[in-house]
Amino acid sequence: MNYYYLAASLPAVSMDSAPSMNIEAFESTCRDHLLTRDMDALQALLRNEPSSHPFLKMWRQGETQLRNAVATTRARRSNSEATGFIRDHEGFEPSVEKTVADAFSAATPLERERMLDHFRWNRADELAGTNDFATAAVLAYCIKLMLAERWSTFSEETGNETLDHMVTSEPDSKETDESSGTGNRQAA
Repeated sequence: MNYYYLAASLPAVSMDSAPSMNIEAFESTCRDHLLTRDMDALQALLRNEPSSHPFLKMWRQGETQLRNAVATTRARRSNSEATGFIRDHEGFEPSVEKTVADAFSAATPLERERMLDHFRWNRADELAGTNDFATAAVLAYCIKLMLAERWSTFSEETGNETLDHMVTSEPDSKETDESSGTGNRQAA
C-alpha cells in the first residue's frame, strides 16, 4: 500500500536533535491513514508484540543478531558466558558482527551506543526499500523516530546523575537500569 499523504506530511527526524513529533502523535496520525493490517504491524512494532509482517520479521531477526553479538562481546570481555542471553534468529549478516566489534572499540560507552543506533537507523532505511510511500517506509520511520526520541533524552546532567546513583548504590541492590538499553520500543 502507498501512503503518499502520510509520508509526505511526516517531519524529518535525526538522532542529533529532538523530534518535532513524538511517538504518540505519530501513532495517532497513522491511525487515521493506515489500513488495519498495516496499523496492526505498527502497533506490534511499538509494543514489541508478535507479528507476521515481513518488515517486522526482518527487523527483529537483525535486531536479535545485533543483541546476540553485543551479549557475546560483553561476556567475552568479562570472562563469562553469554549462553543465557543468546536468542535464535534466522540468517546471518556479517555487517552486524563488524559493527559490534567496531562499537566496542569506541572510546566511551556513549560513542558505542551511538554507533549501534546509527547501524539500526541505516538498517531501517535498508529495510524500507526504495518506495518512500510504502508501508515499510512508514515502519522504518517509526524506528527512526524511536531512536531520535531516545537520543533526545540523553544529557550530560542525566548521565552524571545515573553514574552517581550507580556508584553510591548498594552492590546487592535489585534495581535495574532501564536507560542502558534501547527500551521496550526499540526491542521490536
